[in-house]
Amino acid sequence: VIGQLQASERPFKPWEPVFAVIQ
Repeated sequence: VIGQLQASERPFKPWEPVFAVIQ
């Protein structure tokens, strides 16, 4: 859930949500 929220808040960082999912 946090990963999706971050992706929506930080669309300019596509690797952020991916990292969150891995964690």
